[in-house]
Amino acid sequence: MKKTLLAAAIALTGLATFNTGHAQAVSGDLILGVEDTSGFSNENLMIDLGNFAGINNLDPLNISSDLSQVFGTNWASDTGLEYGIYSFNRGNNTIFMSQAATTPAGQSAQQNETSYANQNSTFGNLLVEFNGALNASLSGGGTTANGVFTLAADPTSWSSYAGINAGSVFNDSNINPIETTLGSGLDLYSNPLASPSTFGTFTGTTVTLGSNGVISAVPEPSTYVLFGLGALVLAMVVRRRTA
Repeated sequence: MKKTLLAAAIALTGLATFNTGHAQAVSGDLILGVEDTSGFSNENLMIDLGNFAGINNLDPLNISSDLSQVFGTNWASDTGLEYGIYSFNRGNNTIFMSQAATTPAGQSAQQNETSYANQNSTFGNLLVEFNGALNASLSGGGTTANGVFTLAADPTSWSSYAGINAGSVFNDSNINPIETTLGSGLDLYSNPLASPSTFGTFTGTTVTLGSNGVISAVPEPSTYVLFGLGALVLAMVVRRRTA
């Protein structure tokens, strides 16, 4: 009974543990990638934020040391740094992708040119890239305090798949790229429909990698209300069981 109630609590409140540090990245994990579009660095930084189910439980994470290691100590003044977030969950064929928070409603998270089979393969390759750097089996890759770095020129790198100039692998880069500049927010969208050329649905959460190197996630007010209602329902169930 206690295990059942605990499971209900997690489902209702969205609590989960984020995968920061040096754990293997798996299907469904949100990968935050940073690239230098100005060309001052030939490396990418990738941070595994864990499964999307825990997005609203993310404590602010400071990756300034990671950014310094990959992009140099003057990374904060590099206006060419861009970041984005992407995930593919093979269990339910759902894509999670970011979109600049300033994008007008109805023009976001567009899947224009790729099928879900391609997404599965592409994201799988990105996981191999991430885990290869993690395990020191990827040439030119390695670990940072909270993630990994890889060569931007790798055919399965973040830049090759998700970057501003990636050629529309994750998105139509000519319409709505999934990246934005540091300090700007990214709205997270999900798309569980097994068809391309569709728009995703806003999840209610905005993630920001600040110019101070801190990653934070903020649910919209309505999301907080849902969490509160879930906690209230759970409390009522527990009280009745106790009585």
